[in-house]
Amino acid sequence: MKLEKQLALLRAFLRTLDPNKAQALAALLPQKDLDLMLAGPAYECNPLKTKVKLPDLFASIHPLWWAELLSELSPQDRLLFIAALPDVQHAPLAEHFEISQELPKLTPPARRYIEGELYLLITKGELVVLDVQCGEGHPLHRVLELDHRKFQSFIDHLGLFDMATELKKVIRSSHIKDIEEMLSDSELQLLTSIKDRRDLLQFGEIGMSHWNGELDELRQVLHRRGVNRLAKAFFGADDITKWHLSHRMSPEDCKSFNDFAIETKDKKVYDILIKQMEETLELL
Repeated sequence: MKLEKQLALLRAFLRTLDPNKAQALAALLPQKDLDLMLAGPAYECNPLKTKVKLPDLFASIHPLWWAELLSELSPQDRLLFIAALPDVQHAPLAEHFEISQELPKLTPPARRYIEGELYLLITKGELVVLDVQCGEGHPLHRVLELDHRKFQSFIDHLGLFDMATELKKVIRSSHIKDIEEMLSDSELQLLTSIKDRRDLLQFGEIGMSHWNGELDELRQVLHRRGVNRLAKAFFGADDITKWHLSHRMSPEDCKSFNDFAIETKDKKVYDILIKQMEETLELL
């Protein structure tokens, strides 16, 4: 485990102690380590009492992360590892690996052992605190309450804020109709409520004025714009929060998320961005 993470856990532990005892223990640290600890994240948990519920953690992770990790196993071992995952992961992984046979039944000891191995795989061997409640309390922390499917929907909804600013540039009525039919009920509700606003914020044009009518391409663009907004809203978040965010999206989206992570220095713009996301969460 990296020193920064060790110090972050130590800081979380010290916060649970009597202030005098905490101060006395902190004074034992070398000054450079103390400075590093105070500059690092302040996790909202007691690391000695925090218990990660592995089935809940595994269920929240996008299936493509598991597909990427399990692809390195033998077909026989892969079946056992998939069987140890929550039911919500079985169908997408069976489809990805083209598995038609029934998954093996696991005894409780075997399941516990494989869950431990799965945890090491997904954390890359680092025994870190991964309880979602240990984050530092980001304004949008409740986004982490979404499972990976609702999280994907959340991202798609966010992209509509970019499209709404250019919707009036779409001249052909057939294109407008196609867009409305493509959207889910909640997406259409959001688009209808925001299309005439002036404070939508746009991070570069989509190019709706010369859109060719390809719905799949538009859907991909909107999703990517949603990832962009998410990255800007969570810039500077603590490691635990970012870990949970990145593993609720696909590895490809995670790469885009990291590429888009640029600080929004204008507080007014940042506040509008957060408000828009809170509004979107209410629709899910």
